[in-house]
Amino acid sequence: MKNMQIAIIPARQRGAALLIGLIFLVVTTVIAVVAIGSTVLQERMTSGQRNDSLAQQGAESALRGAELALWNAYINSDGRDAPSGTFAAEPLSSDAHAFREATSWTAGGAAYATIDYDAIARTAGSGRLDRDPRFIIERLPGTGCLEAHCGGTGTGSGAVGMTDYFRVTARSTGGDAKVIRSNESVYAMGH
Repeated sequence: MKNMQIAIIPARQRGAALLIGLIFLVVTTVIAVVAIGSTVLQERMTSGQRNDSLAQQGAESALRGAELALWNAYINSDGRDAPSGTFAAEPLSSDAHAFREATSWTAGGAAYATIDYDAIARTAGSGRLDRDPRFIIERLPGTGCLEAHCGGTGTGSGAVGMTDYFRVTARSTGGDAKVIRSNESVYAMGH
């Protein structure tokens, strides 16, 4: 008997598996690059929102600090005095106008530097503002009466039932000086 050898001739490989593998690799790489880009964009947006929130909270804190300064000045002077550095709203002071209309940071007004940065950092991570918030107080013209109390007598020099109005403008930066927010309120003090 003759030994028969069966020769298996391998089929020609055409590289289809390699080509499909490379296509999957390219598709996976594109998906990864898009995902990374999306993540970076979301991180930047979140950082911007946090920066804006810090600026808004700083301006709100300065606004409330100025209102507290008004309250304390009135209590300590029995309704006769506003805090030092208060501007008249009419005629509008050039310093007050420059502070209220500035589109970039200005060092005008009074600094509100009573924010406890260490306490913020302990409870909420880093909450440090780029600069201390600032505020101005303007006395608005005219005095109004509260209800029917005008003309009464009181312990202060003013008439009981009279009201003084103040416009308070506060400005703050966020974690960097790229974001500046301002808040404004009208505060009434009666005596």
